[in-house]
Amino acid sequence: MNFRTNLHRIRLSAAALLLVAAASAQETPAPPPSIEYGRLTITGYELREERLNPPFRTWSDGKETLHQYAFKVVIRGGRFPVRALDPILWIGDTPVRNYERELFADGESLLFCVTDPALLRAERDLTVIYGTDERTRTRLIERLDPERLVKLPAAERAASGLPELEGVTLTAVGADGRIAGRGRLAAGRIALVVRLDDGKLVPLATEVALDAQGRFAVAAGPLPARASHVAALLLTGERAAAAAGAATLAGVELAALPKGIELLDSKAIRR
Repeated sequence: MNFRTNLHRIRLSAAALLLVAAASAQETPAPPPSIEYGRLTITGYELREERLNPPFRTWSDGKETLHQYAFKVVIRGGRFPVRALDPILWIGDTPVRNYERELFADGESLLFCVTDPALLRAERDLTVIYGTDERTRTRLIERLDPERLVKLPAAERAASGLPELEGVTLTAVGADGRIAGRGRLAAGRIALVVRLDDGKLVPLATEVALDAQGRFAVAAGPLPARASHVAALLLTGERAAAAAGAATLAGVELAALPKGIELLDSKAIRR
């Protein structure tokens, strides 16, 4: 066997190997590109009343209720991804799962349907997450504010049977302790506290009661020099007892309120 014969065989073997490699590459598809999910692009929210067509169904104790009208929390943002996991709106610690999408030329909105007005009290956190995918958890900078509610026309609203939203808004907060506000609450008790410059709360020994027009005005006396804000808190259940409420609030922070106490409004003190 001469040199030329060996060289020819080597070239044939190399060509065969190249053909096998090419066939293997065709049989094994390239892996699909990975999709990274992260925080969502959210630009704000709207709160509005809306007529539902078709009606929205809820069940309680095995009984079905058809809602012709409801509240909508509209989360505005960029293009929200379409996934096997559905987006969930958390209002405080309550999930809202019923939603629909609205597309616009420059973005998209997620519309979440709410039938329980107590869920829409002021100052609750709004968070959107896809299922349990913590990578997508995005909390809005703005808190829920019933004052921003866009209402239906008066005649339609009267026929809808929608209740007024609950909440309390502080309208005047003076360093002399003169505090005024307005609102509506179906249950619970309002407690006023001051927040010091270190973030700690000091309860004010002042009873707050809304009059027939939903207003209140109290004189709590001069506020501490280190106080920066006055906050109105809602105490429910056992916390609504005056002694339990005062004992629980002393020295805590707004970000760590005990169960049964929630923030209604907070305003800077005018000096």
